[in-house]
Amino acid sequence: YCQTKVEHYSGIKNDPALQVMIAIDRNHSGGETALPDGASTSGASAAAWEYVVESRFSKGTGGSGQYFVDAAPWVYSTPTVTQTVGAGRLVSASVPGGSYAEIAVPWSAIGGKPLLPQDYLRFTVATFYSDHRAPNDLSARAIDTLSPTSATDELSDGTINSYVDLHFNAAAEIFAPLLISEFLPDPINSSDPDGEWIEIYNPNSFNISLNGYKLGDQAYRGGSQGMLFLPATQTITANTTLVIANNVPKFKLAFPSVPASQIIEMKTLAHYTDWGTGNVTLQNKNDGLPFKESIALLDPNDTIVDLVQYAYKTATGPTGLDPDVKPILLSGPNVEANASYDRCPSGTDTNDGGLDFFVRTTGQTPGVACTTVPGVDLPISKEGPESVGLNELPKTVQYVIPFINAGSSTATNIVITDTLPTELTFVSQSSLTPGVIFAGQNGRTLTWNLAALPSQGAGSITVNATVAAGQSSGTEITNSAGIGSTPSEAETTLHNNIASQTMLVTAVEADLTVFTNWPQASGTLPGGNASFTIFYQNLGGEDATDLTIVDTLPQGVSFVSADVQPVSVVGNVVTWHVDTLASGQLGVITLNVK
Repeated sequence: YCQTKVEHYSGIKNDPALQVMIAIDRNHSGGETALPDGASTSGASAAAWEYVVESRFSKGTGGSGQYFVDAAPWVYSTPTVTQTVGAGRLVSASVPGGSYAEIAVPWSAIGGKPLLPQDYLRFTVATFYSDHRAPNDLSARAIDTLSPTSATDELSDGTINSYVDLHFNAAAEIFAPLLISEFLPDPINSSDPDGEWIEIYNPNSFNISLNGYKLGDQAYRGGSQGMLFLPATQTITANTTLVIANNVPKFKLAFPSVPASQIIEMKTLAHYTDWGTGNVTLQNKNDGLPFKESIALLDPNDTIVDLVQYAYKTATGPTGLDPDVKPILLSGPNVEANASYDRCPSGTDTNDGGLDFFVRTTGQTPGVACTTVPGVDLPISKEGPESVGLNELPKTVQYVIPFINAGSSTATNIVITDTLPTELTFVSQSSLTPGVIFAGQNGRTLTWNLAALPSQGAGSITVNATVAAGQSSGTEITNSAGIGSTPSEAETTLHNNIASQTMLVTAVEADLTVFTNWPQASGTLPGGNASFTIFYQNLGGEDATDLTIVDTLPQGVSFVSADVQPVSVVGNVVTWHVDTLASGQLGVITLNVK
């Protein structure tokens, strides 16, 4: 299954439609490089394919509710042999969260499930027009690629040199070959960042070479924080850890039992400046203001195989949190001094920092994989909307409360609570977790009981509540959940027994977007006529008024006519005025040019 998010897809009636092509390299020893179906584009020789999945979307009819098209994809096993199999859907920007393509094919169509975790698959991904016309005067016919560089740079030689390696477990789910398993961001017995260290863990039953892997605190390519190459000649053996220490002598003074073979000196590592230009120093505070810090682990192809973020978070910040990775939420504006954050068990990876990590204020164990937290440890999390528009109120919203027993002992007499703020009115609750009993509502507090939860047992509760009308823009609505047990947990694990989700009430605003299908005019001979369409839309919740639309035609192209009369044509600059564009409304202007 693959979902491809597409920016600025004008509408389901766009002609030509969008196509997605995914080349799959299974054996990493030969195969085809030229993409099929007249793509005039090749993949890298290191990613020669055995299978290609290509969507087969056509333009939609449009109309009320008709914002998507369905079509089963083709699967190529040679450049000329295809089968139609699976399912595909193209969704336009006219629906919330739209502008994406989904493709699903059975494993049997692409050679079956990988047999072993080390049997990774290598993917090359590109988008095309459905008629494979060439955009932007490039010889390659791809519009864009999954690449860290621009489409123009990537496709200038007609070859897609970027690809992504993904590992799959026995259930055919993607997993990270290496994990960030523990880190200490604020040492007290040495100057910061000298005492900082980061531990990585190999959760597999096979060894992994670090050749090409990188580690740093820069979460995306092109930032000012640091990214470092890990030693190319070093291997991390199965189910073991390595520690990357900023200052090895100081680290050894604090942790003398860690073998030298498991320690890497951070200061000796080469900088990967294509990704981050600075040094790796973990942030501890921001003068009382919201902040976030990231630790990223990249594979040899710059795929982020693990990302851990921690944050002091309020309704107004910080920005830049990854939408797919929930951070470790700090209880205050500062990182706790001399505390490490330990993933426990070390192989757990739910992409929720509050569930995966616990705080070790004493007894840090760098170099040792965590199997289970001693005793009972009941992390709880809170998931819900981060904002709601004034124009949507009153509105029923949904919260999910995941919980787990990360400890080594069974938790008993568990009580889970959810305290609703005054802005929320309880509607309903549900849980599919066996044994969870809703005890009722007392004032603004909802309570559930659970007799026992074994080690590594997990569950969740769903709560629906209505946000009342009459709120003010900028209002922060904070909903908090808690969990406890009898006998109680040790004090060192109580930090993750409370979780909050803050939702910001936002003003209603217009949100304008404009785009064209100008490439449709490609191939027109000098002196010939061509036509193309400008699409403009209000994606916001409020009507937009007094709009000005300006189109600057390229040199050598002159305006002939348009189905909507412009207010002015000055040289090659054509201007229109629109009095009102309602919320959700799509406008269209078709131009004829020479």
